[in-house]
Amino acid sequence: MFLRSYSKLRYALCLPLLTETCYSEERTLNKVTTQAKRIFTYNNEFKVTSKELDQRQSNEVKDLFRTNPDVNVGGGSVMGQKIYVRGVEDRLLRVTVDGAAQNGNIYHHQGNTVIDPGMLKSVEVTKGAANASAGPGAIAGVIKMETKGAADFIPRGEKLCS
Repeated sequence: MFLRSYSKLRYALCLPLLTETCYSEERTLNKVTTQAKRIFTYNNEFKVTSKELDQRQSNEVKDLFRTNPDVNVGGGSVMGQKIYVRGVEDRLLRVTVDGAAQNGNIYHHQGNTVIDPGMLKSVEVTKGAANASAGPGAIAGVIKMETKGAADFIPRGEKLCS
């Protein structure tokens, strides 16, 4: 009992000494300057270049988007494949091939993108609501496909090809 009260007494006597040493020093800190630049970017654009398309050797539209989890392709046959961007079907997307809109379907269960992936030069996907410049129908995003031209089939350094 005596030891417990003695330790409390010791702490009570030392406490004023500690507070005096803490507050007696005046410290001046150096000036701290921070700078930042706000970069406003969305991670909603996905592009497949012609080099990547040549490396993949895609047979179906499904193969074009296999590295992007936000873009899925459903359907059994090539004619019935539909592209889904973040779960939204291609009817709510602005799908263009060489700038021409792919609006309608000939058949009910046909997708908007009946195209040979081997003929594509590049594919760009913008996920989510698009700008007004994307055109009508871009509620859930934009898919822009560009096909190869005649010059893309001619080997480098050649002027003619047969």
